[in-house]
Amino acid sequence: MVEGTGLLGDTLSGAAVERFETFADAAGVDRDAGDLFGVARERFATVHDRRAPDLAGWALDDDGVAAALSRTVRYLDHFAFPDDPDWAVAVYDRLLSVADLPGIDTDPAAPDPLVPALLDAAGYRSGEPIDGRSDTDGDAADGDPVDLLDPAVGDGRYLLAAADRLRDRLGDAGPAERLAAVRGRLTGASPDPLACRVTETRLLVRLLGDYRAARRADAEYALGPLPVFCTDPLIREAPADTGRDAAAALAREDYGFVVGAPPATLRRDVAEGPVAEAYAAYDAAYYTYDTSALYVERAGEWLAENGTLALRVAGRFRDTRFGEKLRERLPQWYRLEELREVDGVAAGGTPVVLVARRFRKNEPFADPEEYAPPTYGFDYAEGSTRRRCGARRRG
Repeated sequence: MVEGTGLLGDTLSGAAVERFETFADAAGVDRDAGDLFGVARERFATVHDRRAPDLAGWALDDDGVAAALSRTVRYLDHFAFPDDPDWAVAVYDRLLSVADLPGIDTDPAAPDPLVPALLDAAGYRSGEPIDGRSDTDGDAADGDPVDLLDPAVGDGRYLLAAADRLRDRLGDAGPAERLAAVRGRLTGASPDPLACRVTETRLLVRLLGDYRAARRADAEYALGPLPVFCTDPLIREAPADTGRDAAAALAREDYGFVVGAPPATLRRDVAEGPVAEAYAAYDAAYYTYDTSALYVERAGEWLAENGTLALRVAGRFRDTRFGEKLRERLPQWYRLEELREVDGVAAGGTPVVLVARRFRKNEPFADPEEYAPPTYGFDYAEGSTRRRCGARRRG
């Protein structure tokens, strides 16, 4: 009934509800904002491919929730913010912040200061090309050192900040080109469907401004699937039900950056079964390990030679028996650039920021008693609440 009326396009720019109801009245049917929402949702389903379960589908089966949704759509439709796409970002993040979802903390009034600090430490900055390369040259599999992986997206804060910086560097490019760069240069993953759904939706909302502009330039433009994969990145052999794109993304060994804050789940809390068996295959899975140590090891496989690791991990590996294997291997996997304590708790202890460069990627592990690591000079500085040290390689 709505084909050819232009109503679907108006759902992004306002004034659609009244036109839809006028059209429905003329056709002799009873339709409201909720019906328009359903039509638009079905028609715009090609915008992105949902990789996680639909977490809100149950709401549309509840008459009260559906009625509230209908009113909300009506209210929002009377306002258009073509020059302020950040409005939708703030609204959605504020909604999530009061939803009390496990592991989700998106209050716009209290952004996490560690996110920009970690990206800065990794060298993933705004306003300038990385390593002198273009962010838009080639595709996601060409091995350029600008591609970034967040293997534990959580509420998406690190991946979203990286997307903002990537788009900032492409400010002179067209909207379709910026969208293609986000899809081709960034990858996120998590075994948690909620984390994937929240991250994917938050990223989509941030891209609506570019998407709207791309659609205006080309009515046939479709964004395509966003690079957020619901799978356990620590399982090296992808299960049979893992999507082809997810398996390919996590089998890559040419990322320029691996960033984020992976979970520090203690060994005793990992359920027995195939997952625990897969984790046990890691060299760092020693004694009472926590999973953040496994992410450090796995990142060595994802990163290209000289690629950058920047993770917030549990600091207990520094002086506990479980960290013995990781301490032996770190100097052979990475050139340490920064190791500092930060506020918070991870695996019952103090978390640390670990920033390092991958090296010796194709060399075998040497006997720790015989291996001579590079020498470093250390700069010590007093942070606001924690000790910090930075490493400079001398030879």
